[in-house]
Amino acid sequence: MALGPSPREPYEDGSLRRYRSECIIVNDMLSIIEKHGNRGIKKTPLMNRMNMNSNSFKVYKAMLENAGLVERRKEDARGEVLVITGAGKLTLNIMEMLSCVYNAKRHIARMYAEKYADLLARHHGWVKEKDTELVDYVLVSPNGSRLGVLGAACDSKSVVKLAKLVKGLAELNNIALDKLVIVNVPEDGELGYVPEPLVVDGYAVIVSSGASDDGEEVGKKLAELVAAGARA
Repeated sequence: MALGPSPREPYEDGSLRRYRSECIIVNDMLSIIEKHGNRGIKKTPLMNRMNMNSNSFKVYKAMLENAGLVERRKEDARGEVLVITGAGKLTLNIMEMLSCVYNAKRHIARMYAEKYADLLARHHGWVKEKDTELVDYVLVSPNGSRLGVLGAACDSKSVVKLAKLVKGLAELNNIALDKLVIVNVPEDGELGYVPEPLVVDGYAVIVSSGASDDGEEVGKKLAELVAAGARA
């Protein structure tokens, strides 16, 4: 999944992005190198795949090498190749999570998140608040329980990782989030396929939204899962 808006994807004001940010370039380079595994990839094919000129490629290649995210390896038959390191794979995972909340569909995901936060508040009689710590909205129950609601836009594998990351970050930062709902706009969301809500580790519920989304029906199911302690 591309990190951030596509270079040709319009912003809300109709303008087009005409450059690639540093994060997008690093993400794309690491992704290509990782796909070649231990066999590695030679510099010229990588530069061509990235559609970069020689000077720009040298800058980013040096940056990745200096950071220890990739390394050069001598191959007898093929000459020198680039391979990704463990730290490079860690960086890719971090960027994968970033891509869930920094992309062209995030504004749609936020709208869905507010919609489901309202539905859950109505079902439970909880108070909805905008969150300033970790998620988009927090629902607070009369006894003080806190349910986080976050809008995301990524593939099904990445959104599960995101749920686990949010849980870990909440614990590390002593942020009170007893349960979590992630409202995800999947990559194929426009096709109208909306799967059943997914429970992750008895803590988070992931609900996917698309063109055929029946808000009330999904909201009811979501409310039942949350009331049951987010257990399948």
